[in-house]
Amino acid sequence: IILLIAYTILVILATGITAIVISNWLNRVYYQSAWTVPRVTLVAFGIFIVLKLISLTPGIGPAIMILSAFMAFGAIILSVLPRFSIGTKPILKS
Repeated sequence: IILLIAYTILVILATGITAIVISNWLNRVYYQSAWTVPRVTLVAFGIFIVLKLISLTPGIGPAIMILSAFMAFGAIILSVLPRFSIGTKPILKS
């Protein structure tokens, strides 16, 4: 039952998490971490609004939202995964 509750919360918060990941990626890749925290927050809020509007589009909207959420969670996992290793060999080669 705990996993079901955690999954439900994750699905509800997927758009917000995706917006934060996208804004952080934009800041790091295109602006070399030059943005301040309020600017990253405002960009994340704007991306959140755009993602919500896209998800309301009939047919393709939910598919785009699911795909973007999967990509965001994958990015989070890939950023955490290299810290763990099995034995002396890292799981991912950088």
